[in-house]
Amino acid sequence: MDAKTRDLALLAALSLFCTGVAWIWGYVILGSVFFALGGVAALGLGRRLPASPASGTMTTATCCVRAQSSAAS
Repeated sequence: MDAKTRDLALLAALSLFCTGVAWIWGYVILGSVFFALGGVAALGLGRRLPASPASGTMTTATCCVRAQSSAAS
């Protein structure tokens, strides 16, 4: 795991923790902002994690490269 992936994972966890605290204290709008931040970090994390070769799934980059190469032929 490289540094950026670790940082995104920590950002997602911290923002979801802050979401819970804000919602418990009644700050719904602030909690929603933290929830959105956690979602963005999780989406960024999902794009950075490679698929395992055994699972047979492709990453977004692999899928785009294959689509471009098949469209060019």
